[in-house]
Formats: sequence, C-alpha cells, structure tokens
Amino acid sequence: MPVDTKGIIIRAYQELVEERKNFKITVADIVERCGISRKTFYYHFDNIYDLVDVMSTRSLEAFFSSLDSGDMKEDIKKFFLFMEEHKEPAKLLMESGQFLPFTERLFAKLHGYLVNLLE
Repeated sequence: MPVDTKGIIIRAYQELVEERKNFKITVADIVERCGISRKTFYYHFDNIYDLVDVMSTRSLEAFFSSLDSGDMKEDIKKFFLFMEEHKEPAKLLMESGQFLPFTERLFAKLHGYLVNLLE
C-alpha cells in the first residue's frame, strides 16, 4: 500500500500548529516531526505557503462536500464559521501571494454550491 507522504506532511503541520497555537512553522520543524528529509518535503511542496495552500484547498473541498442540509441560512452560518476558523491560513496565503488563487477556488466552490441550491 503506497504511503501518503503529502498527507503525512500536512498532518504534521496541522499538529504543530495545534501544539504551538500559531502558524509560524518551518520546514525544519515539519521534516523533524515526520522523520523525512528536506528533499522529500520539497518534492511534494514548493514551500510552506504551498503546503498551506494545499491544506486549505483540501479543507475547502471537505467543507463544501459536507454542505447538504438544503437550508441556505444554516449553510451560510457554517460557511462563515469555517472562514473564521481558517483565518490564520488565509493570512499566510495573503502574505505569500497565493491568496488570489485560493479565493478563486473558494468562489468557484461557492458558485457551484449556489447553482446546485437554486436548481
């Protein structure tokens, strides 16, 4: 069975964020936690911002997949709670210049949700 190295790296980053209560995590921190080389990290990600972008995209996918209540008011509340919970990764993406691609994916998902809801 293949190892999901990318997933392991993402989980390590998330664990470090939870433990430290901040998003100032380095590649060295992550490779130490995972027991991998820097080369392996950079094989999967360009940099920390790329990691945060991939992690945020996965979170977005999971979030929009979970919206099935058909209750627009409830789903809008969930959406804003989701955005509040993911404020720090969004700030990191803004700093990196990768915020625009993330927001484009966010709005595409939101658009798809609204189209499905209104059909």
